[in-house]
Amino acid sequence: MTPPTDPYNLLGGYATGTLTRTERDILMEAALHDDRLFAELAEEEDLRLVLAHEPFRQRLLSELQTRHVTAPRPSRLRLLAQHLMPRFHFGWLTATAAIAALIVIVLIRQGTVSETSPLAKIVLGPGSLPALHSAGILEEPGATERDLEARARTEPPTPAGDASIALDRPGAAPEYHPGDRMRIGFRVANDSRALLLEERPDGATVRLFPNRFQSSTAVRGNEIVMIPPAGQGDLEVEGQSGRRTLRLLIFPANIDPLAPDIQWDRIKAQARATHRDYVVR
Repeated sequence: MTPPTDPYNLLGGYATGTLTRTERDILMEAALHDDRLFAELAEEEDLRLVLAHEPFRQRLLSELQTRHVTAPRPSRLRLLAQHLMPRFHFGWLTATAAIAALIVIVLIRQGTVSETSPLAKIVLGPGSLPALHSAGILEEPGATERDLEARARTEPPTPAGDASIALDRPGAAPEYHPGDRMRIGFRVANDSRALLLEERPDGATVRLFPNRFQSSTAVRGNEIVMIPPAGQGDLEVEGQSGRRTLRLLIFPANIDPLAPDIQWDRIKAQARATHRDYVVR
């Protein structure tokens, strides 16, 4: 059977883990070239974390099978339902969000789910998740890393045509304002090591990946790495206005760019890079 080629129809399957490898590849590739799709995929990433909790998933399926709700509307919840319950009529499923919240509250009261767990925070709404400031996720680089970052700017490595950086707003250089929330994603073609750096107008460089939530430089091929990861809210734009550059440095899987004895002269020939700009007004 030929897989659906419209990536928007694959979003529900991503959250539920029911996509084939081919369908997942179609979705990942499309999301890195369609900012609106990437923004929706970022939301699905949080939902995927929720649905990975098997007791919740089974309770949700049970509730959906017993509740008949009319007046459906097209939504990501309906797409999700199509993947969760392909045998059932989709017109029943308008109240999925309310049912999910109800189930989570019950699970909290039963002690199955912690009130502070990512599951509870995601399902019960973004208002329960405090904004994640950039300062809370950024790591302070050591002297060796600062030297590597500076050399990577002045002696850039070979361009990586098979890697991409995505932002959750459209445009070649999307615009944000201080206080705006944002989500960043990147993908590499093969298993690799990676650094994602942000170069700011005042000359400062900060590391976005790895970070305190994602401690390893190792990344899997053809998987979108979300920053922040699922369950950790969004970044909050802060700092000086102006154009910023996100620079992704990619290394072979056997070279850790954060190793204490690393030297740019030794690894530059094996490094590749891609970049994307955005603007803070």
